[in-house]
Amino acid sequence: LSSTTEPNNNTTNNNKHALEAFCFGQAHEKIQSALSVHFERDEACCNKLQTLKFLTPSHLDLELPNAQTVLQQAVLALREMQMYYSPYDKLQRILESYHQVNKALNEREGDSPASADDVLPTLILVVVYAVPQHLL
Repeated sequence: LSSTTEPNNNTTNNNKHALEAFCFGQAHEKIQSALSVHFERDEACCNKLQTLKFLTPSHLDLELPNAQTVLQQAVLALREMQMYYSPYDKLQRILESYHQVNKALNEREGDSPASADDVLPTLILVVVYAVPQHLL
């Protein structure tokens, strides 16, 4: 009887995320205007990332042939961050990018899991390729 009257954790979490997304969506303009001071810093950060576009996997001691193709889903996930307002949704995009990086590295490595020595430089490369807006 109690299982039918109490919502399960998944439903509760979905409701929380929906409410958070709604609240941040409604307050987005006010939040952005309050944070307008940070737009200049964000633009400077994007400009700095643009200057690093020359980076290749070999610059970061990575053996990752066809890096832009292999990391395309990770880059896309970071670029999609600007389409979301809630912190949860933004973190989900970062997590998706991380999962895509691990997937690409594990496919490259074969049976051995990717190490932090490969994951961190690859994440750096993904951020440089993506140049995510409104990161700060």
